[in-house]
Formats: sequence, structure tokens, C-alpha cells
Amino acid sequence: MRLATLGIALVALAAWLGWSQAEGSSHGKRRIATEQEYRDTIVGKRLVGENGYVVKHANGTISGKLRGKKVTGKWKWKGKYWCRTVKLGSKSLGSDCQTIFLEGDQLTGRRKKGKGEPFAFRVQEP
Repeated sequence: MRLATLGIALVALAAWLGWSQAEGSSHGKRRIATEQEYRDTIVGKRLVGENGYVVKHANGTISGKLRGKKVTGKWKWKGKYWCRTVKLGSKSLGSDCQTIFLEGDQLTGRRKKGKGEPFAFRVQEP
């Protein structure tokens, strides 16, 4: 009899854990997969990282300061990726398309269409 009660308790616990994870996922990390989502959540805001900040503007330009150097560039949306061409000071960092995720005010992503180095910024209102 006790074994049956334990089995019921485990099933109830598993169901509750599944429900909790499903609930948490609706508020958790989500991929920004469209240009409209990107514009609605990122454009015009300051993205602050350990080395400085950048701003992606509605007109497709990028500005900011990282590692004490001026950041300039352009961005556009291509398919499922945010793409940019940027300069850090006088050095071109070239073009790259990236995956972007948002969880609360934390923006994370990976370069090279999700296969490169990760990065992270905190999203701040202007």
C-alpha cells in the first residue's frame, strides 16, 4: 500500500515539475527571430557589456563605445539573423550574422549564425 502511495506522489511531483518548467519557459530565454521583434525590443536601447555599450538605431546604424574606442557601423535583418558591419575605432571588424536571445533584460547571442563566439549585454532604456 505504501508503495502505491509513493508512486502516486512521484507522478504528482513529476506532473508539477513539468508544469513549473512549462510556466517558466514562457517567461524565460527566447530567440528574437524577426526584424519586428528586434525593433520592438532592442532598437534604440543601450546594450551595456563589460567593455562598454552599443546602440542599434532605427535607421540601421550602430554607435557606441567599446574598450575605450568609438563603435560605428550598420545593421540589417536577414532571414533569422541580425547582421552587422562594424568598426571599432579605425579597425574594421567586418560583417557577421548572429543569433540573438533575450531573457528579461539580458541579451545573449552567438556570432557566425550561432556557431561562433558568444556575447552578452544588458538592455537599458535610453
